[in-house]
Amino acid sequence: MAHLGRNLGFIEALTIGVGSMIGAGIFVLSGSAAQMAGPAAVVSFALAGGAVLLTALCFAELATAMPQAGGPYVFVKEAFGESWGFFVGWSLWVGLALATAFYCTGFAQYLTFLVPIASPQLSAGLIALALIGTNMIGSAGAGKLQNALVVLLLGILAYYLAGSWGRIDTTLHDPFFPYGWSPVLDTASIVFVSFLGFELVATAAEEMKNPRRDLPLATLLSVVSVICLYVIILYAATGTISHFDLGESPTPIADAARIALGPWGAALIILAGLLATVSSANTSIMASSRVGWAMARDGLLPARLGSVHPRWHSPHAAVLATGLLLYLALLPQDVRQLAGAAGFLHLYPFVIINFAVVRLRQRPSYRPTFRVPGGLFLPVCAAGANLFLLSKVQLHDALWGLILLTPGLVYRLFAKPRFTSH
Repeated sequence: MAHLGRNLGFIEALTIGVGSMIGAGIFVLSGSAAQMAGPAAVVSFALAGGAVLLTALCFAELATAMPQAGGPYVFVKEAFGESWGFFVGWSLWVGLALATAFYCTGFAQYLTFLVPIASPQLSAGLIALALIGTNMIGSAGAGKLQNALVVLLLGILAYYLAGSWGRIDTTLHDPFFPYGWSPVLDTASIVFVSFLGFELVATAAEEMKNPRRDLPLATLLSVVSVICLYVIILYAATGTISHFDLGESPTPIADAARIALGPWGAALIILAGLLATVSSANTSIMASSRVGWAMARDGLLPARLGSVHPRWHSPHAAVLATGLLLYLALLPQDVRQLAGAAGFLHLYPFVIINFAVVRLRQRPSYRPTFRVPGGLFLPVCAAGANLFLLSKVQLHDALWGLILLTPGLVYRLFAKPRFTSH
């Protein structure tokens, strides 16, 4: 059986989680969120983050019991069988490819404010190609890139917050709920995609040096820190520029920084947006390819996708296949549509994963080194929170998600017996 190289320590695991979440979600979707919910978009981010935190606890428990590449797919397969595992794995593989396209498109949008570009779609394709190449040569190189990106990104955001905090105009937060609670809840289901990334730590468990110790701490610390950072950033932005103007801007946080800190502040935030979207895209390619690789290793996808490069010790074929999905997802240029469909393709698997904790705890052989506190109460609450967010997904986003599930259904029904190893 092929194995991946163990190259990732605690710092790399933490930066995978933080770097994948601090991406196009806050730098691109914050404007749309403010337009929909007003200053209360801060609450939307907090609610989405709270739901993610509950699910992250479940991921941490499951991953310490099964520290294998593929993460969520492995958890569900062990709890509910091969078919459920296949569809969760397929959903996350495709959903992460959509999320990566969303991040690359966000990168192209921010890049246009630094240099004149005739085709932002071409820019998105070129950065995707560079990241695919980086992941082809193994997790060690991708992990080092991730560390550098996250350190520089957090430094820029700290400078922005320190400079803008004293310039917040609280009158812009009045009324805080200009449109009521319903848009706040609807917005939470859209900005949910901003927190996609915490699960990427679990998908790289097989490449971690000490997953049972490092994985729970890295997962939970990354989620909590990003929730706090998002809330503070958006609070500062909506206190600097009206939510009407914020909603009209393709670079909302940069516009807020321009008002608070001047042209240099805006330039730094644009740089941060570029770093954040690259960071998120990098980790999403890493995680998505590991899901496809793990499924192929188990015989649920063509065996070729389960190969490991003899020199780089990377799932090179799965990375290439993920790249193909990514380029197909780049064809539409609507970032809002990409975010909505990616959110749908993650939410229903998360519900199943929450119940996987309930199912597996009934087995004597199930021995995680970390357990979600409070018995089964929090896993059930996590499932309820994800179901609620799922009910708020826009119909056209759900339809796109279901359309993207169709090839997986066809493959499972007709092609799978040719490759199965069971």
